Amino acid sequence: SLDDRKVLAGVIYHLRTGISWHDLPPMFGAKSSVHKRFQEWVDAGVFDKIYASILIYYNKKKGIRTKRMAADASYSRAPKG
Repeated sequence: SLDDRKVLAGVIYHLRTGISWHDLPPMFGAKSSVHKRFQEWVDAGVFDKIYASILIYYNKKKGIRTKRMAADASYSRAPKG
């Protein structure tokens, strides 16, 4: 059985360092198992819920001003390729 705390630490380590799942240190558990649990959490919307909660918290504490928001289109596809 996987320890969710170790899995989460492994996911954060992977995201912060940019290493491949294959290179994940063994202290986080079996690489394939950590990746599988990450995929399960993504499919279940866990990270979307965390992000939404953070936005709600931040908005209550500081307020989110949308007048000066801009979208970065460098990650979107061009209409004609």
